[in-house]
This record gives sequence, C-alpha cells and structure tokens, in this order.
Amino acid sequence: MKILPGNCSENVLHSLNYPYASVLFNFSTPVKTVSLVSGDYGEDQDTISVTAYSGENGSGEIITSQTLVLEEDASGCLEFNLEAEGIRSVIVFGESSIEGHNNTIFTDNLSFCR
Repeated sequence: MKILPGNCSENVLHSLNYPYASVLFNFSTPVKTVSLVSGDYGEDQDTISVTAYSGENGSGEIITSQTLVLEEDASGCLEFNLEAEGIRSVIVFGESSIEGHNNTIFTDNLSFCR
C-alpha cells in the first residue's frame, strides 16, 4: 500500500458519494495495466476495492483485484496498480466504516497501458 502525501483530491476524475458506492471504467480494447488513486474526503475509515474483469461492464471473470483500507483520520490517498492480461473493465468500490454514513471516496489519476 502506498499513501500519497498532500491533497490529491483536487480536480478529481470521479467522486463517489453513496454509502456503498462504485464506479465503472470500461476499455474498448483490452489493457494490461490500470493505475489509479483513490482517497476519502471524510474522517471515517474506508475500505476501497479495485477489481479488474475480463468483460465490459464488470462482466466475465475477475482477473485481479486489490483491496486497501484508508484508516480513520488518515491523510493522503491510496495508489492502486493492477497488472494482468485482458482487462476490459474495472470497478472501484468504496465502503464506509460508519453505518448510515455517506461515503466520500473519490477516484483520480486513472491511467492504463495496452
């Protein structure tokens, strides 16, 4: 796990504002690597999972995944790096540790390589 210093929440690519939020990224042709940064605006502990699939829209087989926890009151952001052949879609899923609390996870700096 790599926690990046500073405020990486400026100019975010996508913000997830729901208790069990997810965002989907599709690739028109398969990719080999996907990197992204995810973090939290709030002070609660959040579990963030990034899962790569062989099909579009989160379908097909799970190729690889990574789950990291951003601890309560942690500053910075988590860096995710997935590497596998044939990635067609990626789902970022965030879950807050506080029941009934709106999740405030964001995703930024998505990059990929074919």
